[in-house]
Amino acid sequence: MTRQATIAKWLDFMLAKNSAATPWIQALEVGRIRMADETKGHSTLHIATHPGVARLVSIDITPKTEGVTREVVPAEACERVEFVNADSVEWMAAAVGDGHAPFDFIYLDGLNDAQHVLAELELSLGLAREGTIIILDDTDGRFARKGDLAVPYAKAHPRFFEIVDDIPADKTCQGMLVVQVKKNGST
Repeated sequence: MTRQATIAKWLDFMLAKNSAATPWIQALEVGRIRMADETKGHSTLHIATHPGVARLVSIDITPKTEGVTREVVPAEACERVEFVNADSVEWMAAAVGDGHAPFDFIYLDGLNDAQHVLAELELSLGLAREGTIIILDDTDGRFARKGDLAVPYAKAHPRFFEIVDDIPADKTCQGMLVVQVKKNGST
């Protein structure tokens, strides 16, 4: 299953849970598109243009990705995106400390560093509410080291996370793990 199909599937799931007539999903994305002609990603495009998303906070450590994203994402969708050019762990830690409003959907596809991704997942609990969907991208250790710590952590903490989808690597992606935050995950 492609990243785009996985993002759409779980945003549709979130949208179906609520009968609100207007977009309501508050989303957080870590890691943006690197090149306008990149064919693999475009997660910002798919999150920002989803009819259920009211707001997207998009974090990337590389400032040039904001310009590239603005080339790919339609202007009306960009109006719903807050671009943050910062280290994700630093921003997330500050947001948790500031009592940032919780997100309903979190997509983690940043640095290829297992410690960093684990820190993002742990901090996500402080930025989530019961039912928040968190997608970890590039989790198959044969291709990327991102999931080496975060995937076992999520699986070892069923009190915090319910595994709702575990997508193996194939020609369209390098594995994805989708978890839903449980009520007691935020305590």
